[in-house]
Amino acid sequence: MYRFPLKAKRWYVYIFYYTIHMMVVNAWLRYRKHAQLLQVKPVMKLAVFQARLASQLVLPTVTVGRPRSLSVSPRPTSGSTAQYRRKVPPRETRLDGLYHPQEYSSTRNRCKLNGCDSLTYVKCRKCDSYLCFNKDRNCFALFHQ
Repeated sequence: MYRFPLKAKRWYVYIFYYTIHMMVVNAWLRYRKHAQLLQVKPVMKLAVFQARLASQLVLPTVTVGRPRSLSVSPRPTSGSTAQYRRKVPPRETRLDGLYHPQEYSSTRNRCKLNGCDSLTYVKCRKCDSYLCFNKDRNCFALFHQ
């Protein structure tokens, strides 16, 4: 940590930031300890942990209904390999089971679920991903399970 001037007018701000930093470092140390016990590899570095924590804290957290189960995996791919990587939100955001409102767009885009190449107008506002939602396919629900 850097030294801060105690005679500054807003010295309490430095103490507040120091406290927040210490909480993040302690959370990262607990994460590292549990990752070693569970033999999770690779373990996130502190900077990556801080970035992911910040992105999770910035997102809206309105709860609607009960949380969904995280044990269900998405639909398997159809065997073809994609030539480009599809942009998907972080796993924690996608599977948090919280408020994921649908939005209808005026333009069609490809569905972001692996194995589905359909064009759709439906977009998840929280994940910023286009997903199928019609009587034949419900990629929206599969993507968020």
